[in-house]
Amino acid sequence: MAGVNKAVVYYHFGSKDDLFRACIEEGYADYADALQRTAVVQVSTSARDEMAALLGAIFDNRAASREHLVVVSDENLYNGMHLTPKLRKTMRKSAKYAMKKMTVVLEKGQASGEFRASVSAFDLYFAAISMSMFHLSNRHTASAALGRDLASPRNIKRWRQSMIDLLVWGISTQKCLPTDIERASNIAGKEGKEK
Repeated sequence: MAGVNKAVVYYHFGSKDDLFRACIEEGYADYADALQRTAVVQVSTSARDEMAALLGAIFDNRAASREHLVVVSDENLYNGMHLTPKLRKTMRKSAKYAMKKMTVVLEKGQASGEFRASVSAFDLYFAAISMSMFHLSNRHTASAALGRDLASPRNIKRWRQSMIDLLVWGISTQKCLPTDIERASNIAGKEGKEK
């Protein structure tokens, strides 16, 4: 906000709390818009491939809005005190859209026998955002604790792929496909080379 008069900010937003709410709302609205622009691969791909693309998009959209992750983390420290009914509606709209996309792909995979029937879109979506947000929000402290630079582009890319593999594997009826084994051995082979 360099060069912006404090009085102008208060005139437009009314208070610090209202400014904070506006930041949260804009972040969730941007997230929903980004997911709506994300095309799920539907050429002649399997439900596994479509789900992998959707999970990747969820991670990418979270990674592209790291500032929003900070605001969301702060709001959780405040026990959600800024979450007005209007803001909750915006947040639910973004989650609803993502889960709707996920439900379509999940049901396709369940109908084709690729995915287990017991998997719910809610649980899968919550796991995806949890795995995305934890890595991105805690990359600095986790890097210090684990002795690895989790904030490096290479490790962010690696975690993105690991998240996709773990979740798709977890919902699949057919476990341990050759590509999964090959990818796991490639990752394991590189482990010793990192500091």
